[in-house]
Amino acid sequence: MGAILLAAPLLASACGGPSDDISVTGLAKPDPSPARVTDVLAADEEGRFDLLVELVGVAGLTAALEEPGPFTLFVPTDEVLEDTFSESELEGLREDTDTLAEVLSYHVVEGAAVTSDQIDGTETLETVQGGEIEVTTSGVNDASFEETDIDAPNGVIHVINGVLEP
Repeated sequence: MGAILLAAPLLASACGGPSDDISVTGLAKPDPSPARVTDVLAADEEGRFDLLVELVGVAGLTAALEEPGPFTLFVPTDEVLEDTFSESELEGLREDTDTLAEVLSYHVVEGAAVTSDQIDGTETLETVQGGEIEVTTSGVNDASFEETDIDAPNGVIHVINGVLEP
């Protein structure tokens, strides 16, 4: 009889009865927040990084960016990518994954989540690609910041108005 009384609220809840507000303790709820920098980019409500996320996948960099990091990403929007590269150039980059990976990894710093308030003057940072970038309070190399300090569990993202070229 006790088992029936214990199961009744759960059964009523499953059937949409008055016990819909019953919570079961001890069960882990899925974390609704994105897990990594690439997830944050993919979850952008305006879809500003759909092409970029696709190219990161084509270049084989998704798994690396899912590591714990921390990472600092300097990312152009899809609009900037499309203004910088013609459709045939984008197709060429999709086919030449080594060059694509080199260009994209030049936008990534590993080992630090550098926020805008940590930049004092000009900072020289080494990228995953191996080259160095110059970061100031207004931008990186020749690109300006459009948005800064987008937080991700494994890093920080800064949106820039240009493509960084190694």
